[in-house]
Amino acid sequence: MCLAQAVCAGPYKAAADRLAAGLPAASKVAVLPFLYIGEDEKSRGGQVVAERLTTELAGDKKLRVLERALLDKVLGGPRLDAAGLAGEDGARKAGKLLAADFVVIGSLYRGNGGRLEFNARAVETATGKIASAVAGGVTADWLEGLPAFPGGKMPENAVFKLCWAGLRALERSDHAAAAEKFSRALKEDATGACGLYSPGLGWRARGQARLNLGDSAGAMEDFAAGLKAAPGSVELLSARAEAYITLGRTAEAMKDFDAIVKARPRDSEPWLRRGMAQAMFGDKEAAVKDLTRALELGAIEPMAYAVRGAMLMFQGKLAEAGRDLDKAASLDPDLPETYFTRGLLYGRQGRMKEALQAFEIMVELEPWRPQGYFERGTCLAAMHRFDRALADYNKALELNADYAEAYCYRGALLRTRLRNDEALADFDKALALKPGYVRALGARASVYFDLGRNKEAAADLGKIIEQENPPRPERYYDRALAWGRMGKFKQAIEDLDRYIAQVPDNPAAYEARGYSHERLGQSAKAMADLAKIKELVKKKVKPSPAGAGGRQ
Repeated sequence: MCLAQAVCAGPYKAAADRLAAGLPAASKVAVLPFLYIGEDEKSRGGQVVAERLTTELAGDKKLRVLERALLDKVLGGPRLDAAGLAGEDGARKAGKLLAADFVVIGSLYRGNGGRLEFNARAVETATGKIASAVAGGVTADWLEGLPAFPGGKMPENAVFKLCWAGLRALERSDHAAAAEKFSRALKEDATGACGLYSPGLGWRARGQARLNLGDSAGAMEDFAAGLKAAPGSVELLSARAEAYITLGRTAEAMKDFDAIVKARPRDSEPWLRRGMAQAMFGDKEAAVKDLTRALELGAIEPMAYAVRGAMLMFQGKLAEAGRDLDKAASLDPDLPETYFTRGLLYGRQGRMKEALQAFEIMVELEPWRPQGYFERGTCLAAMHRFDRALADYNKALELNADYAEAYCYRGALLRTRLRNDEALADFDKALALKPGYVRALGARASVYFDLGRNKEAAADLGKIIEQENPPRPERYYDRALAWGRMGKFKQAIEDLDRYIAQVPDNPAAYEARGYSHERLGQSAKAMADLAKIKELVKKKVKPSPAGAGGRQ
């Protein structure tokens, strides 16, 4: 069974279904190439995502979807940002030229966690209003960095034709067909030049197809073969680095990024890409260093300032972070990531009204993006504006039904209103989508604790303790309270011993442990804990925080 139908259908089918649901029957629909934010203008990502979405929309028999060939004929194959077709006004212009009722436009970008995300909205040509919108995540499973055709003309040789067919199959997500075409091309030319005087291209392409098919070992073999045919190829190293990232092999990905920087030390792009990767992996200092070098080498990239600002913020360098975010905003006033980080920065400074304003701008810039509503909702919750916060969490989940964090935070909000059954349902959903999600486990344990379901609270806290390295001491305190409520005083003492070893100045811990000793008939130990409490009270030691029944 699938957790959600959208998960089984795939991101493109799920997005198409959501968009189509908001459109009238028999509507004529055109899908324009997406804007790929922060990537080279030659990137194929925006076009590939738009074409895949077009294919899925065409499967909905209630719509009339215009073919790509017609768009190219009427619009001349323009890029969104090159022909004034960006935004709702541009979509209306394109819709009138195409005689379409609705035009789908969108963006592709790297989110703050490094995940490749997209948003899409269907704009009504007659009014410019957004009829439906959707957001989601995808994998960059297409091929980038294609060489130019010699003389600007498509070659006629047989090897190139095989590779071209493989490329088109790859972009259609027909990965098995792509692997077969590139395999045939490699039999004809073991260098993988694909008839383009570009050694390694065929190996890189088949490696990508194999990776998409789940054959990671075969993909790595192909990337290695490509690097033998084209030693030091930046394109192959980049492809392999991205593959390593997909597989969670961080150290190996960084080695390839290191090699790219070494090969092109005076080029800002390798430093920029490695810096972004460092940020994704959480190496804040390394990310700041690389992004700084990229900017010194002439990168005029607002996202670089926005990401460096985020890394500086996480390092506690709030003033420097603020300056970077100001610079990012001056270069691109409409970059949502700037306002996202600004909101977090203001929140850390306790400037909640300004944080709310930043998230308001983020939502205004991208009303189809669920994260904006989530962050604004979290800010509103911190300001105790329950109803508005709940509305924002609901909106985030309307846009992305598989948003684990939104379920978790909405559940926590519902708990504050004693709507415990609804809260538990949200925590269960969050954990179904994101197994082992520590915040959701902690929040659910809190509700279990409130309801007297101590066995379940202890079980959730145990899962957290297994995951955290090292576990936060209050986890032991909270679980000890659950053990005590169940009459399992031996286990309670063991957990309190662990807690006190790390937090030796909390009288409440000695009180709980002393009570447990007393219940087990260990009078001397109970008296020792009582004496410790008196000692702490006499010294007027300010106790460290204890747990809070599974607090997060």
